[in-house]
Amino acid sequence: MMCLPYLNYTAQPRSATKRTWITKSLGPRYPGFSLLELAIALVIMGVMAVGVLKGRALITTARLRSVAAQVRDYQTAVLSFREMYGAWPGDYDQATFAFNAAANGQGTGIVTQENAALFWDHLAKAGYITLPKKNGKHPRQSFPESPLGGYFTVQHNPSSNTSRKGQWLVLSGNRDGTAELLSPQTARALSHLMEDASPNSGDVQADSPPGGSKCLQANGEFSTLEEPACMMYFKLND
Repeated sequence: MMCLPYLNYTAQPRSATKRTWITKSLGPRYPGFSLLELAIALVIMGVMAVGVLKGRALITTARLRSVAAQVRDYQTAVLSFREMYGAWPGDYDQATFAFNAAANGQGTGIVTQENAALFWDHLAKAGYITLPKKNGKHPRQSFPESPLGGYFTVQHNPSSNTSRKGQWLVLSGNRDGTAELLSPQTARALSHLMEDASPNSGDVQADSPPGGSKCLQANGEFSTLEEPACMMYFKLND
């Protein structure tokens, strides 16, 4: 009778062997996101993007309303000054005596761009507006800024447009009133907020700066450009 040698062998369960083979075949496992988690993340990102866009629109609208209120305050200030002193601010020839202005006006009955700084100085020294101060004093070349950027100035007959005669407040990218500041769409929004009129008529108008042509189309309507191309004009009552 043949005797078989004793073998010390313990077989592993098939299930354990199979799991070991699958793990080795697929390699190491790393944590990740499920499709549901990715979908939720995309939804959250979309909601945040919409919120940012709406927030920007609200900020722009608030700035437009601030500019409109600023213009009306200046128009009221000029009207009150003229009723009190019988002259335009910046043209009043007794200003140094009346309210210690930086200089007297020329008494010509108009205010040109050359007297624009004096225009604001007269209004501020007479107490009708407040201008930014430097070292506690109003600089002689202080021009009001707008929430949309740029500066306010004043011009007489600011363009060849026949509907733009007399005295006008001008909002532009520089103190001389000769640089673009607003995109056509922003200019249109401001125009419609203050006066629903075309850009070339009424008491609120828009146009390209001297030598420019991008603010308005050939038919006189606002162009569709998104870049700064427009200046704004606001009538001062004669």
